[in-house]
Amino acid sequence: MQHTPPSGFTPSTLILVVSTVTIAGCIPLPISHMSPVSAASVGAVVDEGGSPARGLRIAAAGDATPAACAWNEASATTDVNGRFALPALSVKRRIFWLTMMESFGMSNYWLCAQPASSSDTAARPLITDIRGNFRGDSIDCLEWNWQQRRQLTCTTQYGPRRITTGGEWSDGQTTGIYRLIVAALGTKKYPDDEAYLQWVELTPGGTPGSVRAVIELPVGKGGVYPYPAPEFNRPDGRWRVVIRSIQPTKWGNDRYVTYVLGKPGEVMRGPDL
Repeated sequence: MQHTPPSGFTPSTLILVVSTVTIAGCIPLPISHMSPVSAASVGAVVDEGGSPARGLRIAAAGDATPAACAWNEASATTDVNGRFALPALSVKRRIFWLTMMESFGMSNYWLCAQPASSSDTAARPLITDIRGNFRGDSIDCLEWNWQQRRQLTCTTQYGPRRITTGGEWSDGQTTGIYRLIVAALGTKKYPDDEAYLQWVELTPGGTPGSVRAVIELPVGKGGVYPYPAPEFNRPDGRWRVVIRSIQPTKWGNDRYVTYVLGKPGEVMRGPDL
């Protein structure tokens, strides 16, 4: 049986395809198809004090623009416990990329959030990237504030841990813990991951309360990696946090930056590891 190639698919196109395979390891084919963006997932959103973020409308998205938020196809509203369940999302694409590399089931997409009382265009939604899996995800999200603007940062069981808590601080009669958030909040198309440190008060019952202070750690050019997860430790009696830097050492090895932590707002750069 003779097959007719798609319209516009010529011998010169084939040469371009072969060149693309050689250079990028994938083949662009002019085939219209439904492409999976995200699998069905479940998750929860809490605020900085650990309370459920109820009444938030959540949607999956194929890119980081508000127009991509699939409010009608793959959305849900958080319940009284801040929980949500999203259906799978697929979008129509005109080019089919035949990759020569194994993805190992990983899926990168975005998550959108806004109050359920808002219309689709009334307010710009919060958008954060998700490192997920085509088998489905369990997503833990934190709604937090930076420079008087609401932010959303999420962690999945398969992706890097973007929210890490640990250590302890004391300021008179108040005690608390440290929370380190790795997030890309820049205005560039592909912003760098930066590190944000919060001093979180503990309630009399030992649960997270209000945030006393938050700063962006001066990690240097290029930002940080969210993996391996940042670590809190106390090698000399003082709490510190260790984070992997994007910038390698002079000899090309992994560089880990350290910060010695104190009372709310107090932090000092330590030696690199």
